[in-house]
Amino acid sequence: MYESECPGRPGAALLLAAAVSAGCASPQVHDPSSELDPVKAAPDIYTNELENEHVRTIGVTIRPGAITPVHSHPGRVVVFLTPCVLRPVSDDGIERVIRYEVGDVEWAPAEVHGGYSYPVTEECRVVEVEVKDVVR
Repeated sequence: MYESECPGRPGAALLLAAAVSAGCASPQVHDPSSELDPVKAAPDIYTNELENEHVRTIGVTIRPGAITPVHSHPGRVVVFLTPCVLRPVSDDGIERVIRYEVGDVEWAPAEVHGGYSYPVTEECRVVEVEVKDVVR
């Protein structure tokens, strides 16, 4: 894992570069024109901040009690802009607590999800970077 100036936290640019070089960011089956695209499905949560032939950057603002319709994502890099505390409940009824700090970065695999209230305790803001094409 790569380290940034913040000890213990990978840098967003380095994680994105690692994903691209490892082939994780190869073109994926995700159609932004689909009704399952998060920007179309939940424009109150997802906003298209930057898009070109290589990447799409989505701003995400999750508020307590926000309910998102079912939508899809390609694999992407997620950068936390605010501290976020999630309290998801598993199928067997056990609540977990997941904490993210400002600057935390993670890889999120492609997924289809939604139809539930986000389990956040206060407003959470992130940026998601979807890599469309690998430039060599």
